[in-house]
Amino acid sequence: DGSEFYDKYPLDKILWKLKPDVYPIVGLRAMISSIFGVDAQEAMMLLQAMIGLKMINVDLSYPILETGLIKIISNDHYIGLNANGYY
Repeated sequence: DGSEFYDKYPLDKILWKLKPDVYPIVGLRAMISSIFGVDAQEAMMLLQAMIGLKMINVDLSYPILETGLIKIISNDHYIGLNANGYY
């Protein structure tokens, strides 16, 4: 049921730090790495897990590869708040 994963990585506890905005991927990776005490590769896995589990919703039309930036449009903590700050 994934409970071991959530016990080890309580991802919902960092959602308040990820308000809708545009972030450098390396910055997100560093933040996740610092919070959970994991290396860069594991931090990227956790970021991918948050996206895959729909804990954060990203704008897939945003040019992620070209810019190195990721646009978070909503997450489970900031329900109703979009990237422009409107409900």
